[in-house]
Amino acid sequence: MNETLVVENLKKFYQVKGKDQLVKALNNVSFTLAPRTTLGIVGESGCGKSTLAKTLMNLEKKTEGSISFSGKSFDDISDKERYQTMQMVFQDPLDSLNP
Repeated sequence: MNETLVVENLKKFYQVKGKDQLVKALNNVSFTLAPRTTLGIVGESGCGKSTLAKTLMNLEKKTEGSISFSGKSFDDISDKERYQTMQMVFQDPLDSLNP
C-alpha cells in the first residue's frame, strides 16, 4: 500500500469575533510525505504548527485545499481509519508521554 500523505493548498481561516476580519492560520500549505519518512514542523509561536496538526487529524475543519492519504481523499476516510494510521506528538512530549 502506498501510504503517502499529500497536502495541497491547505487553508484554515478563523473569523475574528465581532469583526469583519479573518485570521489566516494556514494559507496555501502544500507538502508530500512519503512512507517511512518523518516531517518536522518548526516555527515561532502562533505560526500554525498546531493548527496544521489539528487539521490533519480532523480536529479542525479545513477552510480550503485537499488532503489525501494512500490515494484517498480525507473526506472519504473515517476518523477511526485516520487515527489508526496517524498520530500527533504534542509540542511538549514529556507532558504527553507516560514516563
